[in-house]
Amino acid sequence: MQLKFDWLIVLENLRRGILVTDTSLQAPRGPYIIYVNQAWMKRTGYGREEIQNKTPRILQGPQTDRAVLAEMKS
Repeated sequence: MQLKFDWLIVLENLRRGILVTDTSLQAPRGPYIIYVNQAWMKRTGYGREEIQNKTPRILQGPQTDRAVLAEMKS
């Protein structure tokens, strides 16, 4: 038996927030956001129109732990 999934439906209905970027690492902005699911929007308060084609760096603030960012980058 082979199952077919519509992955967009799966992603939209997850309770965990999902953010997807493209693979470009163009300095200084880095990757661009191409998709967020409903759970991510609910948690952050951002809408798709606000976040599309932006970088995940908009989620960083003055209290962002730079050591965690360095670890994720590596």
